[in-house]
Amino acid sequence: MLSPDFFLLTDYPVCKLNTLVKDILPLLEKSNYSHIPVVNMDEIWIGNINTEDIYTADQESSIQDVMYDLDKFYLLESSNLNPFDFFDLFSQCDTNMIPLLDEEGHIKGVYNREYLLNEWSKTLFFEERGTTFVIEKGYEDYSFSEISQIIESNNAKVIGLMLLSNNNYRAQMLVKTNSINTKTILDDLRRYGYDIVSTLSEDTHINDLKERTEYLNKYLNI
Repeated sequence: MLSPDFFLLTDYPVCKLNTLVKDILPLLEKSNYSHIPVVNMDEIWIGNINTEDIYTADQESSIQDVMYDLDKFYLLESSNLNPFDFFDLFSQCDTNMIPLLDEEGHIKGVYNREYLLNEWSKTLFFEERGTTFVIEKGYEDYSFSEISQIIESNNAKVIGLMLLSNNNYRAQMLVKTNSINTKTILDDLRRYGYDIVSTLSEDTHINDLKERTEYLNKYLNI
């Protein structure tokens, strides 16, 4: 597992209370952040300003003049988070930037959603060749360990498992394997109550049923 420090950006825009809007605008055009951290004169973080408030402000105004409602989301260095837990925070805070603070409130860097997505796309989950499919089961009923056991009991390897959504008490999971015994794995998943959402060339279950139905129809029409 990659360390959260691997995704930490130390080159980022930051505002002081006396920073002028006209001085920060060029940095916004380069960074495309939804929020920018604000620090006081002692370099202590006091909140995050929505960049929309900066874009609509008078360019001669200072940040202190336009910071009507600072957002207070952040992470501490002591936070014990998986790097991919950050996606939940991005969604909850409606932002693409989250600052990392030390215990004294100094900014150590920021996490950026687009950078995290780009780096994540380089991991084995995406680069390793294999078979990918989406399965679904009740949110209270699914189990990553159960899914892994089903795959490995068929002499296949799990390359990745990811929870995609949880809607109407149904959870959808993205599964990637090394393409061994895929049909048997999907059949076993069905037996354990998982619905196969994706359509795969290797998943011949539906195709087999269609072929049998067509054969039966031809037989009955003779």
